[in-house]
Amino acid sequence: MRAPVRSCIAASAVTTLATLLGSVLVATPASADRTFHTSRYELTSVAGAPLRSGFVIDIHAEGPRIYAQERYLLSGALPSTKYEVVLLIHASTTCRPSITDLALTTATFTTNRAGNGNAGTTFRPEDAAGLVQDEYGLVWQVTTGGEVVYTTGCQVVALD
Repeated sequence: MRAPVRSCIAASAVTTLATLLGSVLVATPASADRTFHTSRYELTSVAGAPLRSGFVIDIHAEGPRIYAQERYLLSGALPSTKYEVVLLIHASTTCRPSITDLALTTATFTTNRAGNGNAGTTFRPEDAAGLVQDEYGLVWQVTTGGEVVYTTGCQVVALD
């Protein structure tokens, strides 16, 4: 009598697994931006500020409610320190300064005792309404006390 119970349980497990696999294969993927793909930009130390690793993740969504999401992470930075993330938007894709450039503070966060911290921001379509070019040069800077301590290089970002 034990064999039929085992085969019934096995059949039930196979059916459940097949149902789960089917739902995964049929599920529609999240809608990513067709022009600009998710990118990760390394932050580097300025003037010897401590940093084990740091980066910016820039995610552009295809949709009417979210234009872009950014995530910022520092590991091994100065402990218990308040930081601001500043996004420099250059009209030039080489990040050459001009009078039309913008500087936006996008996030503020404080690292823990180990010097680890993170933050993020979300941009809505109306936040990009004044941007008229197809591409911009962007630089992310992390500041503390008004001084730049971490930065990315110049990144060309396509808008759609």
